[in-house]
Amino acid sequence: MRNDMSPYARRIWNRLVRAFCLRIESETPQMRVLARETIIEASGGSKRRKDLIDRWVLVYHRKEGYLDFQNQTIKRTYAVGSPTRKDTILEIDDHFTVNNAGTIRRIYKHNGTRVYAVRTVSLQNFYMLPDREAARLVMMTSPSLDWIRDLPVNYHPISNSQLSAMTSMDDFIAHFAGKETVVPKRLRMVFSPGALMILVQLVPGAYLNALSNILKQDFAPTDKPPTVKQLILAYYRKRIEDADNYLFHVVYSYVNPCRYLGEKVNMLLRSSQRIQSERERAWRGRNLKRIPEIHTKRELVIRSGKFGAISINLINSRKALFQESEMMKNCVDDYASDINAGECSIYHVEYQRAGYTLELQRDKRGRLIVAQIKGFANKEAPNRLKIGLQRILDEHNKQRATAPLPH
Repeated sequence: MRNDMSPYARRIWNRLVRAFCLRIESETPQMRVLARETIIEASGGSKRRKDLIDRWVLVYHRKEGYLDFQNQTIKRTYAVGSPTRKDTILEIDDHFTVNNAGTIRRIYKHNGTRVYAVRTVSLQNFYMLPDREAARLVMMTSPSLDWIRDLPVNYHPISNSQLSAMTSMDDFIAHFAGKETVVPKRLRMVFSPGALMILVQLVPGAYLNALSNILKQDFAPTDKPPTVKQLILAYYRKRIEDADNYLFHVVYSYVNPCRYLGEKVNMLLRSSQRIQSERERAWRGRNLKRIPEIHTKRELVIRSGKFGAISINLINSRKALFQESEMMKNCVDDYASDINAGECSIYHVEYQRAGYTLELQRDKRGRLIVAQIKGFANKEAPNRLKIGLQRILDEHNKQRATAPLPH
């Protein structure tokens, strides 16, 4: 391999070659191709052979200076009585490109070879990736930051520009714990670098000494080092007199959304009830944050307002969708991606002093129909409400069909 590849790209190249046992397939002045493939299913004889193949291919494009890695599912057919073959890509499970500057573009939606969606990955969002190995590849190119490349994949809410200004792990820790904070020696000795960074992300710097004392009192040096959650749990048990069995689960489920939100754990809590309320607040924040902002397609919108005894209001914001899910005790907050894809629209309906969640869709003829209408906790809606909604939609569809076409 020529030395026109950056150290960052070469590191990723070597890792992928080892991980997938890739072998050289072809090499030209323009590109170098490594690949490996296995036959999933074979059919036909020597004259009419058909194979279904799992293929991993890594390409370095020399002129543009980037790597392209794909895991493809291929249908391979051979011409009758000839070794000539034709490959058709059926599916691409994993696909990302890496340039010499250190940016990964993760391509996550394909139709054959046609790309529909691309995500550029940075340190601010790499923790959201389902593929942990791909996330490990998102690292900076500066030689002074070699230490961060070997850290576990954890939540690091920090921008690339901020990371570029750091030259050591102490700088990284100071970003979360505070510049004047001194991390106790005991914590540094017991926790691995990855665990230590989880700790300083979660706990205010003023409480690190208190946790160091808990570590000394409750955990013997010969024991297996505790996790960050176990240490925080031990801290709360010292402070809360009415701690009971369920505290274990409450603390653990409180810490998780705090990491997701990038906020500090409240170390001033003195009762199980306060921890429970903080946990519920953090989970509400976490659930809201994971919902993307929504934009209902125009063709799925009907006029909001009061239609006799029925009141209809469009839900067209992330916050409103989350509030509808909380108020009605349903899972409508999971419909954000369907709304943005133009598959449905969501409304809140009031009828006879009761609330309902309405989902509208379009049928094959383009008319709006009721996909589902549910009451509190997914209870069935009354038939009179369903009939009334259908009349409203029939009138809307009729007006739309007779409306003049836009010029």
